[in-house]
Amino acid sequence: MENPILINIESSDEDSNEENSKTEPLTHTPSGDSEKTAPIKDLFGVQPEPYIITAQHSDIGVKRPQNQDTIMSLVALCGGDDPLVPFAISLVADGMGGHADGADASRAVASYVTQNLSSRILIPMMKDQKIQESVQDMMQQAVLDASRTILITDKRQMGGTTLTCGVIIKSRLYIAHVGDSRAYLYDDVSGEMSQLTADHTYVEQLLQAGEITAEEAAVHPKRNLLFRAITGDDVEVDLITRPLPARGTFIACSDGLWGSIDHDIMTKVIGSKGMNLQQKCEQLVAMAIQGGTTDNVSVVLTEFRL
Repeated sequence: MENPILINIESSDEDSNEENSKTEPLTHTPSGDSEKTAPIKDLFGVQPEPYIITAQHSDIGVKRPQNQDTIMSLVALCGGDDPLVPFAISLVADGMGGHADGADASRAVASYVTQNLSSRILIPMMKDQKIQESVQDMMQQAVLDASRTILITDKRQMGGTTLTCGVIIKSRLYIAHVGDSRAYLYDDVSGEMSQLTADHTYVEQLLQAGEITAEEAAVHPKRNLLFRAITGDDVEVDLITRPLPARGTFIACSDGLWGSIDHDIMTKVIGSKGMNLQQKCEQLVAMAIQGGTTDNVSVVLTEFRL
């Protein structure tokens, strides 16, 4: 097996004229009230319909001259006598490489994957057609095909992107993952948030091998080196599937967010009853910037009741 290629995702376009647009933190702080809201069924004696809502926010941060992150979300849910199965796509692609290469790569991959999965899963569902392929196979193929859309012939260029994509169908979650963006799942009943993806970084390999501690990993000089990313060639895709809780939130975010906010603080924000979903996105991004991130910061939150 060949040695992995290490890609430094700290490179950026120093000649870009895009304006720095630092997000100011919200004036309120997450509620510390851990009391759970009673289900509507308990209040009115009827079973509530399922719902899925989504919110997202991305910021250039305080250092980079360009935002190379791309975030996308799509929700489809209709009610009535014959309701559509709950469906959502949520993804984050974190571009890397100098000049516009990283931004172009993340946008191209995110757009292709969203369009591909929509046409192969959502459209047949809306037409009451049976989906012949497995969702995991379709997601893997979508990522591989998307990679070919950014095939780089000039080897002096280093454009590429990470991708963390979650698809919700009915009460199940499917994830396709490459790189060091992350997916989390918050359970509204237990109040716990779990990380679902593993980072494809050199430092994560050292951590899993027991060669460094978590504290050392957080400040390691090579923590930004990826051994797996979407760069135009075939790539190994992590595929994850799991059942969803009755109520919760799916989180997809770039490393500019999770690298600057403690896990427990993220959990507290996601579970807060004092903010709506968009405010939670903005609060998380603002806290990451306050926490000292020098990267672009992006997050997509998909809240569901199934």
